[in-house]
Amino acid sequence: MSYFGAHRALALAVLTTGTGEAGHTIPLGHFRLPSGPLETCEPDACERAVEVLISSSAPLGMQNPLDGRDIRVTPLVVRVGYRFAAEGSLDAGVDATMLGGADRGSVEDRASEDAALILGAVSWQPSWAGLDPNVIDVAPADEGWSIELLADRAILSSPFTMITRATSPGAYGPVT
Repeated sequence: MSYFGAHRALALAVLTTGTGEAGHTIPLGHFRLPSGPLETCEPDACERAVEVLISSSAPLGMQNPLDGRDIRVTPLVVRVGYRFAAEGSLDAGVDATMLGGADRGSVEDRASEDAALILGAVSWQPSWAGLDPNVIDVAPADEGWSIELLADRAILSSPFTMITRATSPGAYGPVT
């Protein structure tokens, strides 16, 4: 498994299976896993499909070399897809009401609600207990929150900054 494989798996569980601390969970079935990348899966299959992207990490600022350089900062982005159709462009076979509305306003409304759910569940630190590397914090990023409107779908991006430590606190440098 990759360095952050367990972290990605836990993030997807928090988003799709109701995993997490009571009061900071997302209802089971609210989001689901996509059938492929959000940009290329079938438009109807992207409705509230969720994916988690974890980029490469970097050392967090200046660190004491005797403690090691294992405190790291890593971008984590939660992406959610929505069926989108510009007003007046729906096919006769598409029921926009069943999709929660496929027009821009309806998509933006659902995305705003979902962003609040994602923020409450993903940034709740106790939900990240027991992972290696240890998660210190998953904080919402200051920039990068967006809804990208494509021809037949929209994608919400909710960025976070994950701070981890590869060793448990108390393991400070070599013992002589």
